[in-house]
Amino acid sequence: MTYSSATLYGAAGSPAEYILRLSGERNTRKVEEIWMQGKQISQFLKPATLPQTPKIYIIQKALEILYIGYTRQSISSRLRFGLDPRHQVNYHGYSWMNRDEVNLRVWVFQSFTENEKENEELKRAVQNLEAELVYFVRNHTGQWPADQREIHFGNEHREEVERWVKIITENLK
Repeated sequence: MTYSSATLYGAAGSPAEYILRLSGERNTRKVEEIWMQGKQISQFLKPATLPQTPKIYIIQKALEILYIGYTRQSISSRLRFGLDPRHQVNYHGYSWMNRDEVNLRVWVFQSFTENEKENEELKRAVQNLEAELVYFVRNHTGQWPADQREIHFGNEHREEVERWVKIITENLK
């Protein structure tokens, strides 16, 4: 299935790129500063802030990929949830939060249809993309991303997912 009513934001699939500086003790970690293109900004920018919009986000330290995630929330909401100590009991995916500085890349998949079935298909395809990217890292480095704790594999939408994997991994080089 090709998503004629959806697009991967950015020129040639390039992501929004941020530097995050974190602070606080284990139970009070938070994003203290957000940097983009060498300038400190007060908040994440559209399209990363769009709610109900599928996103792939990658956390890196230098060239090392630490974590690959999927969300439909605004990226600020997703990170806030992951850093909240109340959620750490049942969710261990954010072990990267103990680092003082990380790079964040966000790819947004904007749908241009009101068709709920097609939007659900897009959501599943982007979820599958998350798993394929994690596997790509494992396959090319011999190791899983250092702070990855879970992935959800699926076999739907292979052609589209493979195309997106190529676009995104080209931007990681």
